[in-house]
Amino acid sequence: MISLRGRSAFFYWHARLGSETKLSEVGFSGNHSDVAKDGCGGELAVAANILFAKHLGAEGAFPGNTILLGDLNINSKAAKAIYGTTNVVSSDDGWCPASANINLPLTAEVTTLDQVVLGYSDHSPIVFTIA
Repeated sequence: MISLRGRSAFFYWHARLGSETKLSEVGFSGNHSDVAKDGCGGELAVAANILFAKHLGAEGAFPGNTILLGDLNINSKAAKAIYGTTNVVSSDDGWCPASANINLPLTAEVTTLDQVVLGYSDHSPIVFTIA
């Protein structure tokens, strides 16, 4: 976590991806069954993000003055449902969303950067501004 002038908290993390875990096997199928298929390569990333949302206190509503970004390995639909906010922007390939409370509007500026030129990553980078 990085604090910016005591006003905002930034969380960056990389969610594991894969099909080793099913939401029903870890007790998460109830409220999140509609996004079970919205993880990269299976349900593991969805389950990991549900746990991270619990850590952030984002169950039902995204915390104020908080921004989450990284290789979450879930798409925007899943990010909105799991983190309780409609304020989500995503990379061109869809697997690296940034999320924030609606009081910190995010605007995608560049989503089509070449990840090979920048230093290889398995997903497209994103540049966004915070209003």
